[in-house]
Amino acid sequence: MYTYKLLFLLLIFSCRFLYAQEHNDSLSKHSNPADAYSSSLPIPVKENKHLTAQIIKPTSNASFVMKAKDSSIVEKYISAYSYNKTIKNALERSGAYKDIILKTLRDFNLPEELFYLPVIESHYDLNDVSSAGAVGLWQIMAQTGRSLGLQINCWIDERKDPEKSTKAVCLYLKRLYAMFNNNWDLALVAYNRGECKLARDMKFSNTSTISELVSKNVIPKKTQNCLYQFKAVVTIGNNLKKYGFGDLKYAKPLNYDKYTTNKIIDLKIVAQCAETTIEEIRRLNPDLKAWCTPHGYPNFELKIPYGSKEKFKKNIALVKDLNPSPEFVKHKVARGEYIEEIAAKYKVTPKEIYKDNPTLTKQKRLKPGQVIVIRPIRKYFNR
Repeated sequence: MYTYKLLFLLLIFSCRFLYAQEHNDSLSKHSNPADAYSSSLPIPVKENKHLTAQIIKPTSNASFVMKAKDSSIVEKYISAYSYNKTIKNALERSGAYKDIILKTLRDFNLPEELFYLPVIESHYDLNDVSSAGAVGLWQIMAQTGRSLGLQINCWIDERKDPEKSTKAVCLYLKRLYAMFNNNWDLALVAYNRGECKLARDMKFSNTSTISELVSKNVIPKKTQNCLYQFKAVVTIGNNLKKYGFGDLKYAKPLNYDKYTTNKIIDLKIVAQCAETTIEEIRRLNPDLKAWCTPHGYPNFELKIPYGSKEKFKKNIALVKDLNPSPEFVKHKVARGEYIEEIAAKYKVTPKEIYKDNPTLTKQKRLKPGQVIVIRPIRKYFNR
């Protein structure tokens, strides 16, 4: 059974590799982007931990053009969003990330109107999580994030890092724009729908434009609406006062220093050395999920308050134990307890408990009084 599963996984991996090899040639052979993406396999993207704008050569900084066919629908959303408190709050929160996002968009030579995409995606709420599991300002799915080079594990989730996630999304949007014949409507629909699903929709409905997709009701209404909602917010953003947002109180822009480290450092130690609070360290590093900097992440860039780098370096050089917090805790099994129950209590998975306690695999059931060790990653979030 396991042999068949292994062979199947190897086959999938081989297909993805071959698909990536043939991907560029396929684009040049088809005028309809759907023809080039008829495969249901996700489009593989080479992992790159340090994303840069030079990965893809810049294309023209095309802007978004409002078409007569969708203007009436967009106008409905403009009317609904005008003087809207939720939109106002989102626009005010955007002030914290404006400098980071606009700079990245310019580096990738992308339209600056894309700054308003998180208003629709997450209301500029960094902690927003969709029902499907998309996370962060840009609502990135885990598989997509990893394929774009973001680290996502029990220690860190870089989808919540405004700087890194924005670079990843810019890379992704640039690829989608190229995939769908330099058409921003299709690229944005693909961002919401998924490039493979959209390509499949276009192929089997024999369509090549957003107008055809909408008229034939090929794509879900929710996906259609996301495009119109985005255009409405862009219109509002270009004339905030006209639509009732002339008195916005923008959040203070994020500003920080970076300290590169290869060591595991308790965030309490970080706060002490930076002479600030642990709450401030967590605010500056929303991607950190545990009580310390991530394991297995060389050259991790820790964010500390702006202007504190020199005193931080001086203070941390004097610290002998950088990670005094207990990485493991001992749990004494009570009568009737089972692995899944214990895992839920400590916010870990049964697999992680078995990994740290290899002898458990030889037992049919836990014994009362038995002691097991657990890595309670999420238990110490607010320590």
